[in-house]
Amino acid sequence: MQKDKINIYRATKKDIPFLVESDQEILDYHRNFDKRYKKGGALAPIYKKFISRDIKKSNTYYYVVEKNEKSIGFFSFKIHKSTSIFILDKIAFLDTMYLQKKYRGLGLGKMIFNYIVDILKKKRIKKIELLVDTKNKLGVSVWTSFGFKEVSKRMERNIL
Repeated sequence: MQKDKINIYRATKKDIPFLVESDQEILDYHRNFDKRYKKGGALAPIYKKFISRDIKKSNTYYYVVEKNEKSIGFFSFKIHKSTSIFILDKIAFLDTMYLQKKYRGLGLGKMIFNYIVDILKKKRIKKIELLVDTKNKLGVSVWTSFGFKEVSKRMERNIL
């Protein structure tokens, strides 16, 4: 029996349809616990334009994860300068890490995250940050298991 082949590569223009479709699934997942999110399909043209522009930026990185030559996930992060009040010079911000549902729970997420960490170490980035919706209990659990700690809370209040 042949072992599954996992390949991770830097995304190009040809990957944009897959990235947009995956982002739509992410939004639809978030709508399950927070109705403020729009339906993913409604945002496809906006996401296509955003990703098409973002993928060309020198500080933004999109990677596609393939299993047996089939796209099954992606991740994206940005490297940006820290604000002047912080000690670190550069910080990575993990925008998205996504795996199709049937590939979750197989250890691929941990493997992908370790891949991200290796990329950042080679770029001499010492810290990675992300945002996770507090209502996303699964997301909070996963990121905590990967060693993330809560360092601030974003709060909001309705005024109308």
